[in-house]
Amino acid sequence: AAVIWLADATLTLAFALQLVSLSSLQQRYRLQLLPWVIRLVLAVVVCRLTFNPWLLTYTGDSHWSLWTYGGASVCAFAAAWILRRDVKMTAWLQGGGAHLLVLTLAAEVRWWLYDGDIFRTEYSFLEASLNTLIWGVAGLVYLWRSRLSAQLPRFYQLIAALHLLAAAGHYLFWVVLAYNPLWHNTAISPTPLWNLLLLSYGMPTLLLLALWRLLPASLGRYALLTAGLNWLMFISMEIRHLWQGQLSLTRPTPDGELYTYSAVWLLMAATALLVGSWLRQRGLYRGGMALLLLVVAKLFLIDMSDLTGLWRVASFMGLGLGLLALAWLHQRLMPTPAQAMNASANTS
Repeated sequence: AAVIWLADATLTLAFALQLVSLSSLQQRYRLQLLPWVIRLVLAVVVCRLTFNPWLLTYTGDSHWSLWTYGGASVCAFAAAWILRRDVKMTAWLQGGGAHLLVLTLAAEVRWWLYDGDIFRTEYSFLEASLNTLIWGVAGLVYLWRSRLSAQLPRFYQLIAALHLLAAAGHYLFWVVLAYNPLWHNTAISPTPLWNLLLLSYGMPTLLLLALWRLLPASLGRYALLTAGLNWLMFISMEIRHLWQGQLSLTRPTPDGELYTYSAVWLLMAATALLVGSWLRQRGLYRGGMALLLLVVAKLFLIDMSDLTGLWRVASFMGLGLGLLALAWLHQRLMPTPAQAMNASANTS
């Protein structure tokens, strides 16, 4: 009856509703073959909604994406809750629900950006940034869920890895390379700091920091290193946008902008060194030291190359005093040998 009366988006939602009714029957009667029927229906729904641009066409006279994609996601999660005592079926239904939820968010982003035309052959910098955040947050949620699950940790880790790899590849290819405002004609609001750069490059840094806390120490240090590099890129782009009003590399760089880079990078390096010493994070400390060496090299080779006379002397003296102050703070924060031995004894 559903196939005869319904079509396109409504038919997909009718298929998704079968997940709830079939799961209720399975929960009540415990039939042997019914789980395979549920898997088949789930596969049909996921395939229809995943390959929609190549399978079906829809009219734009209704907000069909919300009640089709969103309704199918709700049905999958509801079926997983009904069969929560069946570990295998719960894994299937939760995995399908996670996939459908990501599709729902992506579809709603396109609905909002392109005035309801979800299948428009266009892809923008803003959409690429939002999709990166959607997939990254989904990966972090499932990674966190894997730490709480006693029966399905590997399943949640696999789903998390797929989402995080998709987010990383998308971010590197589209946001960092293809649509980077430094060399692509991407419109950025002239408002300082509170602009699209914060969403596109600042928020992924927070995702990487969360990933650092969720991953084991052997892998988390790479997430922390990537977060530091991404934060450096974001701050540098914000500085250029603040001085230039745009990000094109073809425009000349004034002296004030060069000095701003050095001052901000030096502050970041000092913060990383001090925090790394205080928290005993060797990776953070090494990253701060590498950035400090980069700043010192930039100051000597670029910033001070055109200075002469007293300006050059004052610049060298200011740099030397700043490094001395940093060394003094480092010594104050570093634990003494006795404190380190006591901490080691308390830990053991």
